[in-house]
Amino acid sequence: QRSVERWIFLRVFFYRLVRRKVQKMTSVFIDQCIISDGDILTGERRNGVIGYVRKEPPKENWKREQFEYLPTVSELAETGKIELFRYLELDFEDWKRVGSFPSNKLGKLFEPKKMKRVSAAIERSYFFQSSLETHLEKSRVIEFCRWLNTPNLEDKILGSKAADKLPEQMKSNITQLERYRVLCKNLSESQRIDAFHFWSAEIAGIDYFLTTDKKFVNAMRITNKVKSSCSLVFPSELSNILDCGEKSKFKYEPGVFYGIAGNRLYV
Repeated sequence: QRSVERWIFLRVFFYRLVRRKVQKMTSVFIDQCIISDGDILTGERRNGVIGYVRKEPPKENWKREQFEYLPTVSELAETGKIELFRYLELDFEDWKRVGSFPSNKLGKLFEPKKMKRVSAAIERSYFFQSSLETHLEKSRVIEFCRWLNTPNLEDKILGSKAADKLPEQMKSNITQLERYRVLCKNLSESQRIDAFHFWSAEIAGIDYFLTTDKKFVNAMRITNKVKSSCSLVFPSELSNILDCGEKSKFKYEPGVFYGIAGNRLYV
């Protein structure tokens, strides 16, 4: 009797173990605005003491609501319920952000270094070479996205001698350039950059593209009526989809002065 029960227990245990490995974890591509909004502390000096205080929340009601869901998304990632992804073009955007190289990671709900990486649908450096300083300029990214919208560009690239030096996956993505041009329909030149981020996430097989860029999402959902295996979502929507229940709380409270170790200071 005991041996039968033990056999059943082991069979169920290994079945659940295998099932857990087979099941794909929910993947979420993190837009740069989520990284920026999730950096919730700012440095301050009081009576000669250096510390941190909470940043002011967004004034717009809708944006503030999305901001309040960020700890929930962060907790989902920390507890292994979702996997976060990003890629090099968003790193470039982060490098230009004021305060992106702090000496302390305190107050960061999302740390890019902890996220998994995906490749750009088409790596810009293969076609637009320049110094790093020039490469980081937004105007260069706009120029690249404008170039990608050239009709029949894929034929010109793949028909050139340079195509032999391109990775096979990139050549496959180039054949799908018409998809990117469809995504860019009715978008401003600046929004085409966002569309490139989204297209890279879509090609990488990511489940959700998380952003608080309402104008871009409306342009894709309402104006372009985009259908994709990668869903554009706001933090509140992702929380509802994953049935998270009550929102998680911020670790650091407004109006409190914190030391560099995260402890409360009374100065």
